[in-house]
Amino acid sequence: MDARQFKKSLVTLRWSTLTLADILHCPTDVVMGWYYDYDVMPSAVADWLERLTKAHESNPPPVGGVADHNLGVPDAGND
Repeated sequence: MDARQFKKSLVTLRWSTLTLADILHCPTDVVMGWYYDYDVMPSAVADWLERLTKAHESNPPPVGGVADHNLGVPDAGND
């Protein structure tokens, strides 16, 4: 996965580089190395991100606002 694909994955997943570093329990500098294409991303991480990105792309969120009653949860005080 190159830096362009990596950035696209982060946008699709709605993650920041800080979030990914936290998820992977690694220093932010490591993730930033991938972001700026200074370092090669491990294939296990690249494969995992590709799977997650494809899953998010094939399952987009609903379009428009979703009211509490449409989610099957009690009213949260939204009138």
